[in-house]
Amino acid sequence: MNLSAVINLQLVMFALFICGFILTRKGVINSERRKGMSDLLIDLFLPANIICAFLTGISRDVFAEAFQVLVIALGIQIISYLLGLILYRKEVNGRRMVLRYATICSNAGFMGNPVVVGIYGSQGLLYASVYLIPLRIFMWSAGLSCFTVASPKDIVKKLVHHPCIIAVVIGMALMPFPDVVPSFLLQTMQSCSKCVLPVSMIVIGSIFVRAEKYLRASMEEKIRKEALKPGVEICRIVPAGLGESIGDIAALCVAMNL
Repeated sequence: MNLSAVINLQLVMFALFICGFILTRKGVINSERRKGMSDLLIDLFLPANIICAFLTGISRDVFAEAFQVLVIALGIQIISYLLGLILYRKEVNGRRMVLRYATICSNAGFMGNPVVVGIYGSQGLLYASVYLIPLRIFMWSAGLSCFTVASPKDIVKKLVHHPCIIAVVIGMALMPFPDVVPSFLLQTMQSCSKCVLPVSMIVIGSIFVRAEKYLRASMEEKIRKEALKPGVEICRIVPAGLGESIGDIAALCVAMNL
C-alpha cells in the first residue's frame, strides 16, 4: 500500500472517530448502546472478519510464516510479562497493577485488526489473528491476576469461549477446504467483516467523550511537545460541526465500507 493510501485510511479512521464523538455528545450513543456496539463488534464482526481471512487461499509458505508469527508473539508476551514484574516494583500497589496490566496487554485486539485490514488486507489479518492468540492467553491469565485471583479453570473457560479464539479455530479448520463454505454464508460473513473498521472507530470516538477529561490534558501536552509550533498555535481540536446530519453520515460510512 502506498503512502497516499495509508494517509487516506488514517483520515477515514479519524472521520469515523469524530462521528462517534459527536453522536455521543448529542446523546445518540449512551453507555448502554456503546456496550451493545462493542459486543456486536467482538461477538460478530471481528469473528467474521477473522474467518474470512482464513478462506482466501493459504499456501504452505503462508502457513509457515503464520507459525513464525505465533512464536514471535509468544516471545513478546513473555518478555512483556517479565518487564511488568521488574519495571514497576517501586510503584504503589494500585498503580503497579495497572502499569503491569498495560505492559502485558495491549489494545491490539480491538484497535489492531481494523488497521491491519485497511493496510495489509486479509492475509495481514490472518497473521494478526495468529499474533493475538498469545496476547489473549496472557490477558486472561497474567493480566487478570493483576486485579483478581484467576483459577486455571476460569482462564481456560474464558479462552475457549472467546469469539475471536473460536473464529481462529474455525478458520484454521476451514482453511484447507475454502470451497465447502456456501456462497450465501461466505457473503454474509464478508458483509459483517466490512463493518469492523467503521463500528470500531465510532465506538472508540464515543469512548473519548466519556474519558475526555482524563485524556485531553495529556493529549494537548503531547501535541505541544511533538507537533510543529506554528501548527499548534493555529490549529485547535474541536468537535466537527456536522450538526443533525451526523447520524445519516455515520450510517452511510458503514453502508459504503468507508
